[in-house]
Amino acid sequence: MPFSIKLRVWEILACPFCGKPLTQSANGAYCKACDHEYQFLPEGPLDLRLKKTKSYSLQFDVNPDPNLAANSAIKLLPLNSFPEVDFSIRRWKIHNMSKELISYFPQAKREGALMLDLGCGTAIHREMYEQAGFEYIGFDLASPRAQIRGDAQALPFQSNS
Repeated sequence: MPFSIKLRVWEILACPFCGKPLTQSANGAYCKACDHEYQFLPEGPLDLRLKKTKSYSLQFDVNPDPNLAANSAIKLLPLNSFPEVDFSIRRWKIHNMSKELISYFPQAKREGALMLDLGCGTAIHREMYEQAGFEYIGFDLASPRAQIRGDAQALPFQSNS
């Protein structure tokens, strides 16, 4: 049975190959621009993994200043005295995050704000994101718990979403 994907997520989904908006179809999603059909898998997730090779060009600058690394000191993250979300009362365990990191977790700024859990695995952080007021999007290449299956190198979301 297909996982439920909220309307707000459908509004920002894009073809992972060409980046154009996707439309909902009877079996999943369809890209009119490049004629790709993406289907819900039998275990539930919408499969937005690439169907053919996608090429990227990469360009970056390397700073020639050898003192740059010497001037940057690594400091431990201090506990935030004024956290936006109170996680002190909860019925689940927060995995793989220090109390210092958790103290900086943001509160959703508006209703319908989305939080992408990239590489969600078993979706262990879902309750945490939802307690902070976010609508959760579980995204993973292979996890059966992900709402959307896809490749982080070809994210299926519209730009600036």
